Amino acid sequence: MREADGDFPKDYYRWYNTGDIDECEMEWRRLCLKYKIDENDWLSKMWELRIHWVPAYWKGTFIAGMTSSQRSESMNAFFDGFVNQKTSLRDFVDQYEKALADRRRKETQKDFKSKNSKATMTTGSPLEDDPGKYYTRTIFGLLLAELNGSRLYWGKKHSKIGNETTFNVRRKRGDNEMSKGRMVVYNDFDGVSATCDCAMFETSGILCRHILAIFDQKQLTFISERYILRRWTIDARYQLLGGVPTSQVGNEGNPI
Repeated sequence: MREADGDFPKDYYRWYNTGDIDECEMEWRRLCLKYKIDENDWLSKMWELRIHWVPAYWKGTFIAGMTSSQRSESMNAFFDGFVNQKTSLRDFVDQYEKALADRRRKETQKDFKSKNSKATMTTGSPLEDDPGKYYTRTIFGLLLAELNGSRLYWGKKHSKIGNETTFNVRRKRGDNEMSKGRMVVYNDFDGVSATCDCAMFETSGILCRHILAIFDQKQLTFISERYILRRWTIDARYQLLGGVPTSQVGNEGNPI
C-alpha cells in the first residue's frame, strides 16, 4: 500500500512541486510506475483535473499568492466563531454581518499599524528600504522572507544576448554541492528588469529569492517601482471603476 511506503509522500510532493509542465508529466509517469497507479486509481482521476490544482499548470497566472485550499481556509477563518453547523439560515444573515464587521475592524487595525509604524529592517540589504516604506506590514514580511532566503543562492552566468544576461541561480549547500537551479534573465537596458522561471512574481506579485540574489550580485541598491504592485501598498484602496469593484489600477491602467 502507498500509505505504508515511507517514500510516497516525498515522491508525491516532488511531483506536485515540479517547476514546469514537462518535468511534472515526467515525474507523474515515474510515480505511476513506481506505485502502480492505474486509470482506476483515485489519484489518476485527479490527474485528469491537474490543470485546476497542480501548480505547474497555472504558473505565471496571477492569483495573488493564494491557492484554492488557502481560499477555503480563509473562508473558514472568516466565519470562525460566528457560524457553525447548528446555525439556522435565518441566523446566518445576522452572523454574516457580524463576521464582516469583525473583518473590517481587523483590517482597519492593520491599516493603522502599517501607516503609523516603521517597518523593521532585518536583512541589512538596501533592497528592503523602498518596500519597507510602501508595503503593508504583512506583504513586507513576505518580501523579507525572500530576501533572507536569497542569501543562500548564487547566480552563475549562463549566456548573454544583447542587454539580457541569463543566470543559473542555485542554492549553495554546506558541502558545496549545488541543487537544481532556476534560470533568471537579467536586463539592464532602460531600467533594470528580471524574470525567473519559477514565475513567483507573475503569480504572487512578490519578487522571488532567485531574482533578489541576482540583484544583490549586481549590487543594486533599490527595487524598481515596477515590482512594487500598488495592491500590496499601504495606500491601496478598494474603489469602483465603471461600476465594477476592483483594486486601484497601476500606472498602465491594469488592475494590480
